[in-house]
Amino acid sequence: MDWWNNRNDVIAFRAALDDEVAGNLAQYRERMKQNECIKNRLDMLDAWQRDWREGKGRTIDGEFGRPLAYPPVNVIWPMGANGVANRIPLEPRSIYSYLANQSDGIVKLATIEMEIWQGLFAYEGATRLSPEEVNRLHGLIRSARSIDRSIRLNIESSMEAAQQGLNIKAAEEPTYPLSLSGVCEPLVFKD
Repeated sequence: MDWWNNRNDVIAFRAALDDEVAGNLAQYRERMKQNECIKNRLDMLDAWQRDWREGKGRTIDGEFGRPLAYPPVNVIWPMGANGVANRIPLEPRSIYSYLANQSDGIVKLATIEMEIWQGLFAYEGATRLSPEEVNRLHGLIRSARSIDRSIRLNIESSMEAAQQGLNIKAAEEPTYPLSLSGVCEPLVFKD
């Protein structure tokens, strides 16, 4: 009887994990839809900071926008990590553990990304920039590119592990659908 209960616990636990992972994959898919917009926005901001560096910067009329992301959820794995999870065969258990660690890492990266973009917001509507401000802007743009790359790589490796290692596909609809932010709109300059 214990064997049967243990087996049912593992089946129920894995089903809950699979649902959580599928939901995270759908959120990741939503984030990845913004990749081209983020790259383009950072290219525009980089060109804008170079104009300021050369003394011919213009005022941007409007907002920069920012990447939107709802962080992945990692609730199920910690609940069973020291119990029922130990009864999952080693290979899938290691993949679930990897995905849980990845989701925690993506949450941290998304927080850093938000802080970087909040730093960029300080430049919205700037009418003049000192050399120090131009240098700071340049550093924020480089940081935004770096963190975006890290997020993309982490998402891609998570999606691959879930799909190839566990045969889990993204949920049809994300838990929190994203409407694209102003990051996909072109920058408008005041003349």
